[in-house]
Amino acid sequence: MSQRINILHITTTLSTHFGISETLRLLCRGLDPDRFKIGLCSINGRPHQIVPELRETGATTYSIGRSGHVFDFFTVLELRKVINAFGADVVHTHRNKGNLHGRIAAYLSPEVSIATTHHDMSDIKFSRTASLKHRPNFTTNDTFDDGRPNIMTSVIYPYLTITLNRLNHKVIGVSDSVRAIYTADPTDNRFETVYAPYDEAIFKPQRRRRETKKIVIGTVGRLVKPKGYIYLLQAAGKLIQANKGIRIEIIGDGPMRGELEGYIRENSLTDYITLPGVRPHDADLFEKFDVYVQPSISEGCSITLLEAMGCGLPVVASDIDGPRELIVSGKSGILVPPKNPLLLADAILDLINDTDKSRELGRAAAERVLNNYSSKVFASRMSKIYEEITADRR
Repeated sequence: MSQRINILHITTTLSTHFGISETLRLLCRGLDPDRFKIGLCSINGRPHQIVPELRETGATTYSIGRSGHVFDFFTVLELRKVINAFGADVVHTHRNKGNLHGRIAAYLSPEVSIATTHHDMSDIKFSRTASLKHRPNFTTNDTFDDGRPNIMTSVIYPYLTITLNRLNHKVIGVSDSVRAIYTADPTDNRFETVYAPYDEAIFKPQRRRRETKKIVIGTVGRLVKPKGYIYLLQAAGKLIQANKGIRIEIIGDGPMRGELEGYIRENSLTDYITLPGVRPHDADLFEKFDVYVQPSISEGCSITLLEAMGCGLPVVASDIDGPRELIVSGKSGILVPPKNPLLLADAILDLINDTDKSRELGRAAAERVLNNYSSKVFASRMSKIYEEITADRR
């Protein structure tokens, strides 16, 4: 093995700037290029479809153009070619198709260490350690984008994902809650928690200038069921009744757009709520927000929540697995029970009506995420993991 460690990331797609793409961008930027060489491989799509932010990192990029069924042996063969061409010392996999095909291809490649990051709670149905009986307000359907899982997403992929963990040298969860899906043993060093990072160079406290009397409640993310945006819409009536100057903006796109737009129209909320679609991923996303809300019903570790906290915004989030680890309720944000629009509205109004409290929560939030969840902290953790799982091969 060469002195420099060659790390090949394999995932389903790199054509959209979701959380995995941002995580990989920050990793490419943060790892020492004298110690690590990074490759990025997308199973779906073509090379020109990889988002520019990743192509601009200088990482070696591959896209094998396979649609990929539940299991596609030709995808495994193509990935083995990429592994060999890149000279991978570590194959690091992400998402369903990447985890399935990438780990098998790596296992069939000699002298390759295998790492996998699990990014959400969607495998909980087959977990032997995370019990649903302590989650009275939670169902496994809450983890799927449209709330209507099919046999692949609800059964086959979760089962295979957990089963194939036995091939790994390292299994990483983006929060302690995600890690707990895969092992009940806190001392098992093969399983690690490495929180998703945010870009502290971009998302930092801002000086806000209020130009109108409107108060903007904002959130950013894919329009999918796990994000719980319907509950924010259901809270809108109480919010607007209390303050006619309140406006709600949900930035992003996804399969739930039609349902959310229908609710807005049917409840005469078009003057108060906007869904502007996808916006450039920079600090301007949060610039006009007064309060950031994360009403999720299932969440591993939200990068946009970290970004909002990094910008010094007061945040209200659901008291569920991921946000509960990021926020100290009452000190760096407010946690409320999930699926409860009335309590969500009360928490938002509390921040609107108490500007001193909002300011202090925002300050504490920015300090907390900078110290614990920055890209610098993330790159340091990942460097140690890559060196650990290749130590006996150097």
